[in-house]
Amino acid sequence: MKNSKERMDTLRKEFRRRLKEREKSGKSSKDIPSLTLAEQRELGLDTGTTVVVSFGKKRK
Repeated sequence: MKNSKERMDTLRKEFRRRLKEREKSGKSSKDIPSLTLAEQRELGLDTGTTVVVSFGKKRK
């Protein structure tokens, strides 16, 4: 499995590629499809559920 730095580098490259694609086409980001779960798993992103447990008062 890739370490987090390699994953971030891969994601940055993918993001920049999609950004250039969007700029060339003149489409908004809403027109470009998001990554599927399978693509996210290939890039090493955690697609499982996350549980956040907090105690005490909420910060404002």
